[in-house]
Amino acid sequence: MKNNSLAMIATIAAVGALASLTGYIDPAICGKPQENSWMNCEEVANQTLTAFWACFAVAAASLTGYLLQLRKANRALRGKR
Repeated sequence: MKNNSLAMIATIAAVGALASLTGYIDPAICGKPQENSWMNCEEVANQTLTAFWACFAVAAASLTGYLLQLRKANRALRGKR
């Protein structure tokens, strides 16, 4: 069995990015802001978008690394023939 850890990380990070957008709260449709609350809608929206972009960046980097590994392995196989 091959070690596809970069592909697994890319898949998990992509699912995490999509999951973070599932819970996105649009600050434009939020109700009246409450002064006593510990977070407001804008902060929650910003944190959600930050989590999305962080997961997306990890997924993109992992996928790129995995594709580079595949390319390197294919070149090595062609060189042996």
